[in-house]
Amino acid sequence: MADPEQLQRILDNVQRWNQWREKYPHAKIDLSEANLSKTCLRGINLAKANLRRVNFHQSDLSYSNLNEANLSQAILSQANCQETHFEQALLIHTQFSHACLLKSSLIRATLTKAHFDYAYLYQARFNRASLHHVNFYEAYLREVDFSQAELRNANLTLADLGKANCFAANLRKINGKSVNLTGADLSKADFSRANLEKANLSECKALGTDFSHAIFNGIIVDNWQINEATTFTKVTCHYLYQKVFATGFQK
Repeated sequence: MADPEQLQRILDNVQRWNQWREKYPHAKIDLSEANLSKTCLRGINLAKANLRRVNFHQSDLSYSNLNEANLSQAILSQANCQETHFEQALLIHTQFSHACLLKSSLIRATLTKAHFDYAYLYQARFNRASLHHVNFYEAYLREVDFSQAELRNANLTLADLGKANCFAANLRKINGKSVNLTGADLSKADFSRANLEKANLSECKALGTDFSHAIFNGIIVDNWQINEATTFTKVTCHYLYQKVFATGFQK
C-alpha cells in the first residue's frame, strides 16, 4: 500500500516533491495501489519507485522520470506520457490503452502482456525491450525504434509501423502463437535481420519495406502489398503460406 506521507507530498506540490527526492535520493518510494487518476504530475521524478497497481488514468506524466520503476498492473490509459522515461522499468500487465507516448523512452523495459491498443507512440524507443504478448492493436507506431527488441507473440494487428526501425527484432513464433501483423502498415520500415519466423503478415502493406537478411520461414502472406522498392536481399525462407501472393518476391 502507498505510503500516506509520500502520497500527500506528491499531491501537494510536484516541484517540492522533486526537491525532496534530490535531498533524499536513497529514500524508498512506495505509492502502490494509489489513486492518482486525472492528476497533473508533469516532470515528476518517480525513478525506482514502487508504483504497482497505481491508477494514473488520464493523468499528465509528460517529461517525467520513471526509470527502473515498478509499474506492473498500473493503469495509464489515456495518460499523457509525452517524452516520459521508462528505461528498464517493469511494466508487466500495464495498461496504456489510448495513451500518448510521443517520443517516450522504454529502452530495455520489461513489458510482458502490456496493452498499448490505440495508443499514440510516434518516435517512441523500445530498443532491446522485452515485449512478449504485448497488445499494439491499431496503435500508431510510426518511426518507433524496436531495434533488437523481443516482440514474440505480440499483437500488431492494424498497427501503423511506417518507417519503424525493427532492425534485428525478434518476432519469432513461440508457444504455439505467432506474431500478428495482419493489416499493419509496414511501409518504409526497416525489418533487416529481423526474425519473422511464422509471423502473420496477411493483408499488411509493405511498400518500400527493407527485409534484407530477415528470417521468413513459415510466414503467412495472404494478400499482402509489396512493390519494387520492397527489399528481400538474402532473406531466409524455406517455406511460406499464401492464398494470393504478390509478384516480385525473391528469395
